[in-house]
Amino acid sequence: MANNGKRAPATALPTNPLDQLAPRHTLDETCGLLRSMRLTGLESELRKSVADPGFAELHFIDQFHSILAAEANRRGLARYERHRKAACIPVAVSKEAAKLAASGIDGLTRAQRGAIGLGAWEDEPIILIIGKSGSGKSTLAASMADLLLRKGRKVRFSSYSNVMFTLCEFLGNGCSGAWSGEIKDLARNDTVILDDAFIGEVRKGEPLSLKELIDASADRECQLILCSQLDPTEWHQHLIAAGGGTAGTNTADAVADRLSNGTFMVRLRDSTHRTKECRVVSIGGDGGGDGKRD
Repeated sequence: MANNGKRAPATALPTNPLDQLAPRHTLDETCGLLRSMRLTGLESELRKSVADPGFAELHFIDQFHSILAAEANRRGLARYERHRKAACIPVAVSKEAAKLAASGIDGLTRAQRGAIGLGAWEDEPIILIIGKSGSGKSTLAASMADLLLRKGRKVRFSSYSNVMFTLCEFLGNGCSGAWSGEIKDLARNDTVILDDAFIGEVRKGEPLSLKELIDASADRECQLILCSQLDPTEWHQHLIAAGGGTAGTNTADAVADRLSNGTFMVRLRDSTHRTKECRVVSIGGDGGGDGKRD
């Protein structure tokens, strides 16, 4: 039928019937139900959202998503704090590492920015950070740890000397069960960082303990990061100095082989990072400067 040139009236858009219903429960009743379910974090986010004038203008699904997203973010931050405390990052570098992570990659020194910016290091089974005292090894390792923690990974930051002291004491006292248990506990983390490796006193049983830790980490897909002032070419001699005759030499050979093949290496050079920027001169298994692995 003709409409005599008149435009048909616009059809109103369908509305959600739920939007037209008056609330049947008070905010306190809803929050009380959440508390009874031990969802106190969700209760807190609900109260914050309701207090926001713009929250009432959102569709129900958007309101619900907003509350859940805020709660998920809160839980993620809480998990990060728990893992950060469990990581045992030294106080001397933890604040600096957190500041660097919070400011993003641009907050790092040129050397650290180049190393972390590659991204591939996150999935490398073994990472070696080599540099002189004060070159930024510990800060770089702590910054890498902080980035991993923010992604939900479990990290353990320890002094190499302290770990080896504990393991060698167990081994020397015949406590093989405690020795293997300590190694397994370390390897249960996603990443283990051993700072200041291969310096100080050489202990009997150190080569075997390190070999077993490397193997246990590989079995459990635990990333191992070693920071050292000593050049990798000198590690073998350091381990041989622990003694043990032919067996000790063979174990040192095995450790050197595991740490020299397929590892991801970051070299820092020049003077202390406290007074001058460091530079990454090589990243890769062969010590070359092209930033690529063999």
